[in-house]
Amino acid sequence: MRLNLSYDEGFIVAPVDLSIEKFKKSSLWKIRLSALRAAHPVMKGNVIACPADTPTSVIRRIIEQLERLDKRGLCSIDISSELVNYLNDEESYIEQRARVGISIKLQEDSVRSRFNEFRTTIDGIMKRPLREKQAWDAFFMMTMRHAANFSVPGSGKTASVLGVFAYLRELSLVDRLLVVSPINAFGSWRDEWRACFSEDDPCRSLSFHDVRFSNKSIDNRARELALNAGRYNLILMNYQACNRYEKQLHDVASGKTLLVFDEVHRVKRIDGVLAKSALAISEDAPFTIALTGTPIPNSYSDIYNLLHILYPNEYQSFFGFSKRMLAKPSQSDVARINESVQPFFCRTNKEMLGVPSPNPDKTIAAKATEEENELLEHIRYEMRGDPLAMIIRIMQLESNASMIFDSVSGGEIGSFSSDEAKALSGVDPAKYSERRHELAISDYPSSKLIACMKLLTDLLEQGRSVIVWCVFIQSIDDITARLSRLDYAVSSITGATDPEERDHILDAFKRGEIKALVTNPHTLAESVSLHTVCHDAVYYEYSYNLIHLLQSKDRIHRLGLSEGQYTQYYFLQTEFEVKGKTWSLDENIYQRLQEKERTMTEAIDHGVLEAGATDEQDLEIVFRGLFDDAEENPILNAVALSAVSSSPTVLN
Repeated sequence: MRLNLSYDEGFIVAPVDLSIEKFKKSSLWKIRLSALRAAHPVMKGNVIACPADTPTSVIRRIIEQLERLDKRGLCSIDISSELVNYLNDEESYIEQRARVGISIKLQEDSVRSRFNEFRTTIDGIMKRPLREKQAWDAFFMMTMRHAANFSVPGSGKTASVLGVFAYLRELSLVDRLLVVSPINAFGSWRDEWRACFSEDDPCRSLSFHDVRFSNKSIDNRARELALNAGRYNLILMNYQACNRYEKQLHDVASGKTLLVFDEVHRVKRIDGVLAKSALAISEDAPFTIALTGTPIPNSYSDIYNLLHILYPNEYQSFFGFSKRMLAKPSQSDVARINESVQPFFCRTNKEMLGVPSPNPDKTIAAKATEEENELLEHIRYEMRGDPLAMIIRIMQLESNASMIFDSVSGGEIGSFSSDEAKALSGVDPAKYSERRHELAISDYPSSKLIACMKLLTDLLEQGRSVIVWCVFIQSIDDITARLSRLDYAVSSITGATDPEERDHILDAFKRGEIKALVTNPHTLAESVSLHTVCHDAVYYEYSYNLIHLLQSKDRIHRLGLSEGQYTQYYFLQTEFEVKGKTWSLDENIYQRLQEKERTMTEAIDHGVLEAGATDEQDLEIVFRGLFDDAEENPILNAVALSAVSSSPTVLN
């Protein structure tokens, strides 16, 4: 059997000495050409045509399979010069782009003259010059045109992007920045603009969350984008709004615009609504930058959308990773992923920029009362069929036991599960004995709350400003109310806080008019800089979500922290007594977070991407020690946990 291999707007295999119908019935097609069948070709006339976007790596694999069959005498193949030229040209282009990226990351001599010209140009424009490493990151992103910056939170990614913008605008290649980000980041982009550029270059920003658009319809807002985008040099859009203005944003991004996706992990869900809009907006953008300090918190699948946003037309040629392979990569797959992706992202940590290291963490133990131990025993057995419910109710018990009868909001659940958060219903009081119900609703402060209030009053009496991180809204309210009754200047920010009020509170905190700020990572962990006024953070409640921990830490530990300035984190931990032994959910979570942070740090040091842990792994680890080895442990045996599925879970 003879086959001709050619290229004509796609890879083509043509049987020479038999019809396509007979070829389809042959063992060669049915059994031996698995690589070709996997490419999902179409039978057209007497040829087998692969899709035009079939990666060159897949075509190479098909050719290699056919060459092995040729050597065994099972077929003979002829390869056209057009196919050879196509493969060489494509691979040369990819290799060239990759080689440029690596050369800049290694700061090789071959790129230094261009870097020096770039640096001189932006230094003449920016009021606050970039640091050397930031400037290299900016040069990388500018040169690559489509690139990711995976630098850790607090390392100055926003300023680096403004350096890219300054240079491209100087060359008249762009007129504006279009930033897609969480609403929380809008203020930071405006602040950074003012810090980086002179008063002669004012920020003319557009945000539909500004007061002047509060009464405008969606049609009026869309018209503003379509007709008046040229009036603005900074357009700020949150991810949730992208699908409403998808066409207008696509048109803006396709013009003289630098498109930026900030906290791009927000659209990591494959086939998600937000991701589809992001992909559509970026399709024809001449310059695209994706920013995130946590590129793959769960699995390598998290980079699928990111790479499609950056390289919508080149994804198959550049990378060609299937969804299935990214979900469960082998060791060789992981090596190939890192090798393929490495030339297209830059990454800087705070140590490289000279940010002073924080002090060692301080953990503060709160010994559980007899009543709290008794309630733990009840939760331990009544809820062990639903591990996520158990962890949430134990944390609520530690803070305010009456919360265990309340429904839990999606935002609060989102602090734990990586899946889309669902609101969960409360526990049925009938499940509790009368005594335990009375214990749970008693109006006495928990051991943890007593310890937290002592720590906070000590810090505030020393004149320090402090930020308190919680998970539950009730805990935010409890701490805020108690500090207020003691006449401390305190305020809180939750997801329900109006954006204007939120900005007013943050400004007051920065001015020192508010000394204690109580909030949660789900609301305030992204893109807020408090490092100039606050150096103490208290973690009253915290989950095993590493993203939230790192982002919350970096509110007060960021580039620009003065030399010699301290940063201190405090972690409250309730210690229960379980069968004569001390057990602490908080300590287990804290140790798990430390382990995950070490893994991430090692990945950064080695210049690779490291996939995070699954919810199942986290739950298994944080419950260690709660059950005897001899008794059945429902946490370890429930791999397919309903608690971390996308369906609603009822706590009962």
